Amino acid sequence: MIKVLTIFLALALTTSFAQPPAHNDSAWVRPPLKAGTVTLQLVAGTVGGAAGFMGVMLPMALAGGGGGPHKAGGAVAGIILGAGLGIPIGATVGVSAIGRTDTTNGMMLATGNGSLAGLFILGTATTELGLSPYLLPLAAATGATFMFNLTRHYRSKPAEGL
Repeated sequence: MIKVLTIFLALALTTSFAQPPAHNDSAWVRPPLKAGTVTLQLVAGTVGGAAGFMGVMLPMALAGGGGGPHKAGGAVAGIILGAGLGIPIGATVGVSAIGRTDTTNGMMLATGNGSLAGLFILGTATTELGLSPYLLPLAAATGATFMFNLTRHYRSKPAEGL
């Protein structure tokens, strides 16, 4: 558990102080957070994470491990790379696709780091509690959604009166 907390702190420190672009206007405000958008980000991030896992894992599993007693090596490598690369990248893309609108944006680096942190923290908790590994894409999407919305900002200065 100490290793997991160390990983989380390292990822969090890289983006915890990340701020949206500075603006000269003292009336600058953060965009309002909408529950519907956050829900869609979680869904899109989970679907993206699952698709990323399958997109990395299936080609490696179908290619096999080279024959002989190591035939299952491709499947094992595919599962490891699918979980380590496919899930975080897919969750980051899914969350960002929903969160980026014509007026708002979030920091991609923070979203990706949140996805990794969610995958490691919630993923470790999932395995320690004996929960299903099918929750890993949701864990990555949760971290990505949190960090995206933490760094959410307007693309340009909002119109007066908003």
